[in-house]
Formats: sequence, structure tokens, C-alpha cells
Amino acid sequence: MTGRWVYRLSVGMLLTIGTVVHASDTVRLASGEWPPLMSQQLPHFGVGSLIVTEAFAQVGIKTDYGFFSWRRSFELARNGSWDGTPLWKSTPDRQRDFYISDVLLTLPGVLFHRLGRDFHWRSIADLEPYRLGITHGYSYGSLVDEAVRQGRLKVVIAENDERAMRLLAKGMVDIVPMTLPVGQQILHKNFSEQERAQIEISLRPYLIEHFCLLLTRRIPGNAQRIQKFNEGLRKMITSGRLDQLRNEAWGGIQLAPLE
Repeated sequence: MTGRWVYRLSVGMLLTIGTVVHASDTVRLASGEWPPLMSQQLPHFGVGSLIVTEAFAQVGIKTDYGFFSWRRSFELARNGSWDGTPLWKSTPDRQRDFYISDVLLTLPGVLFHRLGRDFHWRSIADLEPYRLGITHGYSYGSLVDEAVRQGRLKVVIAENDERAMRLLAKGMVDIVPMTLPVGQQILHKNFSEQERAQIEISLRPYLIEHFCLLLTRRIPGNAQRIQKFNEGLRKMITSGRLDQLRNEAWGGIQLAPLE
């Protein structure tokens, strides 16, 4: 079997999360680490994985997970070594190689900062006086990315998200843009209560991103599987389960309304 980390959610495990498996079909999914959404260290491999698992279980399909780097996960799915990979945005390039599901998770990008409760912003131009900590190779949406390319935003580039947040805790940057649940997880796992107390969250999103499941077009039957997966998602919507898990992914935080 390809990959070092491979897991199967058994029927017994699925029963404990309120779903029932009726058939023997199994879909094999390659994933990377993105806690608290996807991780081999978390119960059910994170809330993003749990949504995928429960949606498939609704239509009688089991799930196996293998954990790799994100780049390798994508390539293993694209070339048909694995059936698919979860939590990717839909793009025209990806649509050529994959069947893409309905949106299963919507995540906000927010600003973690040390600027006090009086800090408010309405446009990217309002961020120009500050130092931003960003992660190498990441996209922060077209508005932020373009402002960085044009030199309108002062940035310090970190090798990963934790390091970017560490720069913020030390006062070496003023703002870190980051996906809300990812930033929360990093703070609670890696920082002391005293350090966390210095960091606030601006609840006006700079970006809203929609994530889907990708199933490769190279494997026969995946066109039908993606239809079944979407059917499972609709059942979870009807029951209220999907909203429950999405709220869990956000940590229960209510964002400011978009203007």
C-alpha cells in the first residue's frame, strides 16, 4: 500500500459518530497535515476529515486516509495512485484532473494582531502602515497578494504558520493573516497563556475560502462516487449535522458581517 501513514475508519468507529455503513465500497484519500482540520494526530483525523468520512458513510462508502506532504498528496490523487484528496479549492486547472465536490467547508481568513481593541480596518490600504507576517509560498487572496507584489504592504516572510505567529508574539510583526481555526490551533498548542493574551483577532475576514473534495478522473467509478458524496453532504445539511461540524471548525466564533 502506498504511503507510510494509512488509516481506515471502521464500522464501529462510524457508529460512534452517528453514521452507518451499508456497503463495502472504500475510497482512499491522500491528505496532508493542517490541524485542526486535517491531522493524523487528531480524533477522526480532524473536523475536515470527519465531514468527509460522515458524508461518505451516509451513502455506504468507507474511507481510508493516508498522510503525506500536501504536494505529494495532490500528486498521488492526480495520477490515480489514490482515489482523491480532501480540502482543496476548485480551480479550472483542477477541474481538468478531478471531479470536484460541492463545498464541504467554508473558512475565513482573519487578522491576528497586537494593535489593541481600537484597531479597525476596512480596506487593504488600511494595513499599509503595519508589518505583516506571512508564510512562504502561501496565497492570501488576490487583494493581499497583489498588494504584496506591488510593495504596498510591508511583509516579513516566515517558513511556516507557527513561525509567523511566533514573530507576532515577539512583536517583530504587527499582523498575521491566517485561516481562523488554524491560527487558533497554533496559539493554543504552542503558546503560553501570557503570550496568547497579547494577541487579538480582528473578526472582519480579509478572505472567505470554499473547500471541496477532489476525486481523480483517472479512476473508473469516481464520477459516481462524487455524486454519492454530494448526496451524503445534502443529507448532512438536512439533518443539521454539517452546520454543527462547520461551527466546530470555526471554534464557535461569530465573524463581523461583510460590507
